[in-house]
Amino acid sequence: MRILELLCKSDNKAVIKTLAGEPEFRHLRGFTDHICMFATQTIDQPSKITKTGARHSFAKWLLLPVKLRNKFESSEYDYGRIKAGYVEFQNSVYFIFRVDKKGLESVPGKKPED
Repeated sequence: MRILELLCKSDNKAVIKTLAGEPEFRHLRGFTDHICMFATQTIDQPSKITKTGARHSFAKWLLLPVKLRNKFESSEYDYGRIKAGYVEFQNSVYFIFRVDKKGLESVPGKKPED
């Protein structure tokens, strides 16, 4: 995705005109409200993968880096309801995790999955 035009408004909001490729647009799956954008260069914290299990049946665990863990109070979040996804972009895959704050029933604009 490339930003073509950026207009800053007086009410602390911005209007962004973008150009998205077909794979990026298809990834939205019809959702065009409450889109979260990130620059690929900002995903830069080193992390580790831990493997556990028998010789040929490994479970792999992605570990949150200490610098990211220290930025929030973990007791505020509902880790029993973690949502995950990934985005492929050029030569990289970005894993994205969403953990709702405790007591939060839904994310605005998100359709129920049932």
